[in-house]
Amino acid sequence: MYFKIETLKNIVELFGVFKFQEKDQAEILDHSYVRQYLSIRFSKKVTLQMLDYYQDFVKLNQGESKGESSECYNDVLFLTQKLYKELSQSQKVELYIALLDYVVDNEVIIEDKANLDRLYAQLKIVEKVFNIPANELEAINGFLRDDFENFSESVIVVGNFKRFKLSTFHMFQKDDLKGTVTALYVNSLGSFLIRYDGTDELYLNKKVIFPERVYQFSEGGVIEGTSVEPVYFSDLLIVFKNEDKNQIDLVCHKISKTFKGTNLGVKELSFKVESSQLMAVMGGSGTGKTTLFRLLSGTEVPDMGNVYINGYELLENIQVLKKHIGYVPQEDLLVEELTVYQNLLYSAQLCRNDKSDEGIADLVNSTLKDLGLYKIKDLKVGSPLDKVISGGQRKRLNIALELMRKPSVLFVDEPTSGLSSSDSLMVMKLLKRVALQGKIVIVNIHQPTSDIFFLLDKLLLLDENGYAAYFGNPLSASGYFKKHLGFVDSIRDDSVNYQQFNPEQLIQLIEYKKTSQHGEPLPERKIKNTEWHDLFIESCKYNDIKIEKNQLSEGLTFIPGVFKQFVIFFKRNIMTRIADFQYMIMVMLGAPFLALLMSVFLKYTDYVTHEYHFSDNDNLPVYLFISIIVSMFLGLIISSGEIFRDLKIIKRESFLSLSPFAYLNSKVFYVLIVDAIQILLFVVVGNTILEIKGLFWQYVLILWITAVFSSMLGLFISTRMKTVLSIYIMIPFLLIPQILLAGAILDFDKIHHLLASKKYVPVYADVNVSRWAYEALVVLQFNENEYEKDVSDDMIAQSEMVYYINFVIPKLETLLGAFQQSDDEDNQRKIEMLVDDLVTHYPDLKNSFEKLSIERKNLYDLNQLVKKVKKWLRLKLKDSKARVEAVREANKNVKKEDYFNQKLADFVLQNGNFEKFRYIDGEMIRKYQPGYYVSECNYGRSHYYAPYKTIGNLTLKTWVFNLYVMVLAVLITYIFVFVYLKRDKF
Repeated sequence: MYFKIETLKNIVELFGVFKFQEKDQAEILDHSYVRQYLSIRFSKKVTLQMLDYYQDFVKLNQGESKGESSECYNDVLFLTQKLYKELSQSQKVELYIALLDYVVDNEVIIEDKANLDRLYAQLKIVEKVFNIPANELEAINGFLRDDFENFSESVIVVGNFKRFKLSTFHMFQKDDLKGTVTALYVNSLGSFLIRYDGTDELYLNKKVIFPERVYQFSEGGVIEGTSVEPVYFSDLLIVFKNEDKNQIDLVCHKISKTFKGTNLGVKELSFKVESSQLMAVMGGSGTGKTTLFRLLSGTEVPDMGNVYINGYELLENIQVLKKHIGYVPQEDLLVEELTVYQNLLYSAQLCRNDKSDEGIADLVNSTLKDLGLYKIKDLKVGSPLDKVISGGQRKRLNIALELMRKPSVLFVDEPTSGLSSSDSLMVMKLLKRVALQGKIVIVNIHQPTSDIFFLLDKLLLLDENGYAAYFGNPLSASGYFKKHLGFVDSIRDDSVNYQQFNPEQLIQLIEYKKTSQHGEPLPERKIKNTEWHDLFIESCKYNDIKIEKNQLSEGLTFIPGVFKQFVIFFKRNIMTRIADFQYMIMVMLGAPFLALLMSVFLKYTDYVTHEYHFSDNDNLPVYLFISIIVSMFLGLIISSGEIFRDLKIIKRESFLSLSPFAYLNSKVFYVLIVDAIQILLFVVVGNTILEIKGLFWQYVLILWITAVFSSMLGLFISTRMKTVLSIYIMIPFLLIPQILLAGAILDFDKIHHLLASKKYVPVYADVNVSRWAYEALVVLQFNENEYEKDVSDDMIAQSEMVYYINFVIPKLETLLGAFQQSDDEDNQRKIEMLVDDLVTHYPDLKNSFEKLSIERKNLYDLNQLVKKVKKWLRLKLKDSKARVEAVREANKNVKKEDYFNQKLADFVLQNGNFEKFRYIDGEMIRKYQPGYYVSECNYGRSHYYAPYKTIGNLTLKTWVFNLYVMVLAVLITYIFVFVYLKRDKF
């Protein structure tokens, strides 16, 4: 508390106005009340200075009788009105209690009723101006007069009640106390008024307690005596706040965890924490604080020992007990793009399915108000670097995420880390309030301030390598260590008036060094960590810790079904992205900008006429290839950070046993939509500028599935990589193989012979989705455009007939001639292979060739048959050409220059390739017009740009077949993402 000097003078003057002047015997009594009020609040220097001022004020007014006039009332009114503006409500109540105590004690010595009436009239003025609640006035007056009839629920009696019980008061059992301490809780003060009745010599914060006098027992206070164990403020507060609440206890029983190959971890320790207690785990770096937290919360399995909550073993009942455990890690669990309200809203929806939408909104708003965050509920959280809300507000919001579930046991890791001292105190006071609601709150804290230290109910100190050194009340810790070090206990002796203590002293005491004979500190500690641990085990009385099963209240964690989780995750993801303006600009404009940039450069116009004709655009194959790469790039960029940026949030949500299936599907559904929007815009812009007519939705479908596969890859690396940098370094390693092996850059017939393809696309290229996507797009544009689609099958048949007329049959004729010269088996085998190939493609010839065996005696007939076949094929070719001309004539409104691209035709048909076939060991491998060649393989393998592909007895158009392959690749990648997400993150 802080006072201006003028305010303090006004307080002293108010005491002086209240002074009873007619009785000289009251002079000493008056002085003692002023001294008591001042000495427990101010330094000795200020106290003496104000006592002198009090005496001067009294002397100045001595002899002036004001009992009969209204002047004394005016003085009281004037002073209280001034003090009303300067004092907090708790300070007003404190001052009122001091004045009332003075008046009540003076009742017995005042004989003049007029003087007594004057005092009470003055007191009424103070009551009215200070606006003290009527119920508190009644309780305070009753307490000072030993009349507890109407407020017994606010009174705690400390004493030995083994022989009898009090029926109307709270009781605090104290076996070693001779007499009783009666305590009244005053809500405005947040502290107790106490009075002692007994024979023990007791001390309040190291100052003597006089029997029958009223004292204020505040936070951080301790009542102790030479033969009486301390009674701490928190002890009484817990009794008062927790009488009617469900009791809960957490027992850590001989638990330990040591990491392999090190001496790090937590060594054997036991302790017990109960309802309404705020416990801190303190220790230097590497003492095992975080490990202990993980053990206590069930996220780490101990080497030995157990953790019990209300007698139920934690790991054996983890699914049930998880509902009662809250965990707030040191790092933020906030979605930075969302507002404070939205963060809490989505968190509540994921764990409080027991409430309606209105109920959840009410819960969120009430939580925000309780934590002092309601005024900033519509502010975006922001990142730690780009701050919108303060560090303290962020920490309170993190805690609020867990408080929505109302856990019985709350673990908070480093709640004050990175915060200012004021924010740290605010957060810790919040946790204290949570504890006093009947919860257990355990914090991991490094160097608390004295104000924070006084809030703690229990303290566990960990020494080097995880050896426990102390467990108990924080205020007794210093005395405990000094006792074992052989020092005089002076805890708070020099600072009690200022309510200050430096917890760093505890670490210094634990690590106190030996000194040399010259008084210089030595490296060796006076008491080693193992020795402190032995003393800890002895002092904690392991065998006295009882593990009893008590009924657990119903947990308030109600997880929604998988579909509802999916909806919540998806809504949260959408709102997160919408809130990021730059992100939305890139999503909406990035794809069309790339399409615009690319198509403008690729729109080839005649150098002389400056006219553009689609059929003459030599850059169309390049456009198709880059479209595939852009689709993969967009898919990777949009998804590669999706899961990674949620890893901290996933850690918390996995603790709630939320569904990884729902979470992943929300991400997948989101990227499906974003990919669709981007591809749609890309195709609209690119195809419009390049005047690619028709096939719009087929383009969109192929490029969209390409982007979706790429997004699945992005989600996969998002689950596997540990840093953002590693994710973005990984992207080129994923894209470059897709670029290289798509089929546009490399001719697999003309590379190293060990890697080159003989008949089909190499397997290492088949595993690249870009190969299937690019081929699908090229074949689609070549075969399915308006000009070609009705004659495509005839063009395929014509190409095959030309191939057999010009290449296969001449080769067969050559082999027959060679067979006539030499009838060796090799020539016979090669002739049979070509005949079989011919019969396979033209089954009508089967009977004719079966009549003639491949023998020298049948060579003439064979030659004649081959000539007839060639003539027959020429006739079929002529008929096919006629049909094509008829179709062209019927579709004469479909202009070739609008739909047919010569460069793409040359590319697909390999018109510039002089190698029409490859003859290897009797097999003719066709290289002639691959875009018109249908592979004989019936399990999907083929060369590039085949118009059809066969799987079993089913023949599909290549672009359709390739889409199925791409969808299969998407599903396989999805399964990998799900498996790794569930295994490593959930």
